[in-house]
Amino acid sequence: MDLSGANGWNHIVAGIAAAVAVPVGVFGFALPLWAVLPIALAIYGGVAVLLAPARAIDRVNPDRVGRAQAELVAGLIEDGEREVARLDAAARQLKSQTAAPQVAHMADVAQSILDRLAEEPGKLPVMRRFLTYYLPRAAEMAEGLVVVEGQRSPNPARRAQIEDILGKLDHAFTFYSDSFAQAELDVLDVELKLIGRSLAEDIGAEPVAAPREKGPS
Repeated sequence: MDLSGANGWNHIVAGIAAAVAVPVGVFGFALPLWAVLPIALAIYGGVAVLLAPARAIDRVNPDRVGRAQAELVAGLIEDGEREVARLDAAARQLKSQTAAPQVAHMADVAQSILDRLAEEPGKLPVMRRFLTYYLPRAAEMAEGLVVVEGQRSPNPARRAQIEDILGKLDHAFTFYSDSFAQAELDVLDVELKLIGRSLAEDIGAEPVAAPREKGPS
C-alpha cells in the first residue's frame, strides 16, 4: 500500500473511524445495524477526503503559467515525489555514516525544490534537468549503494565510486535549490556594480566585481 498517496494514511484513519462508529452506533445508541452502516460509510468517506494529501495539480496555480504548463509541472512534481520517497527509504537503510546523511539531505532538499516549484511553476526551465536527470539518478545511486552494502564481499572501488558520486549529487541538489533565488541575485549583482561604479567615481574606490555562481561539477 502506498501510504503517501490516495491509498495512504487518510484511508487508514478513515477506516479506523468507520470501524469505531459501528459499535458506538449499535451498542452506544442502540441503532440497528442497517442504519449504522450508511453512517459509518459516510464517516469513512468524509475523513478520507478531509485528510487526503493535496494533489500536485491543486498546488500549482494555472493562472501563472497556463493550464497545460501547470499540468506538466504537476506531473513532474508527482514523479519527483516518488523519487524523494526512494531517497528517504534508501537513507534509512544505508549504513555508511557519510552517505546516509547525504542521501537524507538530498531527499529534504529535493522536497523543498518540489514545494517551491509548485509555488513558482515558471521556474520549470531552470529545474527541468534536476527533475528529469539528477533526482532519479540520485535515487538509483542511493539504492545501488544499499545493494552494495548488502553484499558479503562488496567491491571497495565500486562502493567508493558510488559514495563519491552521491557527494557530488548532494552538492548539485544544493546548487539547484539556490537557483530559485538566481533572479533576485542577478538584480543584486547589478546593484553591486552600480554602487561600485558610483563609489569609484566619487571616492576613487576600486569597482566591485560581480560574483560568479559555480554550477554542479
